[in-house]
Amino acid sequence: MNTIIPITPEEVGKKTNGLLPDFVITAVNKLIIKEYSSYTKDLIITQEQLITVILLSAPKGTIKDDIFRNGWLDIEETYRNYKWKVIYDKPVWNEAYDPYYRFTGK
Repeated sequence: MNTIIPITPEEVGKKTNGLLPDFVITAVNKLIIKEYSSYTKDLIITQEQLITVILLSAPKGTIKDDIFRNGWLDIEETYRNYKWKVIYDKPVWNEAYDPYYRFTGK
């Protein structure tokens, strides 16, 4: 019996197929805890914050390019499956701000 299943059409092109390494989940969780406030229902994590914490948590030798190449910043769907509303926002050509994730508890 096969334990590996064929890729679906929806998965083609997705680098992580919704599977994030444990150290990425750990990094996001640390930032959620750090940024949480009981006074607001939203919390913001910037992309640079996330990259920094991933690099601190990742295996030795991991570089920033690895994060992008492996799709480790594609965290939205994973956290949506765990009762978070997650919106990723990045500037368009005429805007200047750091990309960020907005987390809201459902």
